Amino acid sequence: MKLKPTPAQATSLRKLFQGNHTEREQVISIHSPEMQKQMRNLIKAKGNSDKLFAIMFSDLNHATKEMNAHPGDQFWRRTTIRALAATLDGIVFCLKQTALATGAMRGFKFSEKEVSFLSEEVEPTTGKKQKWPSFQENVKETFKWFGKVHSISCPTDFNQEGFAALCETYQLRHRLVHPKSYMTFCVTDHQKQRAGAAVCWLDNEIQNLLESSRRGLESS
Repeated sequence: MKLKPTPAQATSLRKLFQGNHTEREQVISIHSPEMQKQMRNLIKAKGNSDKLFAIMFSDLNHATKEMNAHPGDQFWRRTTIRALAATLDGIVFCLKQTALATGAMRGFKFSEKEVSFLSEEVEPTTGKKQKWPSFQENVKETFKWFGKVHSISCPTDFNQEGFAALCETYQLRHRLVHPKSYMTFCVTDHQKQRAGAAVCWLDNEIQNLLESSRRGLESS
């Protein structure tokens, strides 16, 4: 049975995740040295995610507005696709880093393969990087791990058409950064529409995942 945080615990959580540097240090200082290290790693990962999310979505929103203002301009179509793909790469990496830091602070025992997947680095013992999953599986596993370390079941429905559009648009980026012909360097009207559906899905699902995880962490 999950217990509701006491007023003191709720205040500590607020100071840790939403307070200024002094308030965070007040909360961190009362824990053991090992826990202090883990808490600082989590704050660092979360701070990087917040800042990176802000600038990535700012770039994506700017590119999208310019594309909509110049609907026939291929430059802005390509720029928007690239911005979306870069945002996806950043989101996945930040979610992994935060999941790894959160799990460590909460006592999760990750296997070497799990550490390699979440850190995107080589396995500590073998020194080898595991075979990388497809984009589709990488996103799914990242979202699920993020939910798991926050004590929730991942709320994301990957069967929605928006996720299919997201995968298609990510693959389109590869053709745009490695052009081989004039036609593959163009973004069609259909691809533009699919990118729009992908952005809507991503915005809704990432907000849902973060909010659900925040509630899960606070309740546990």
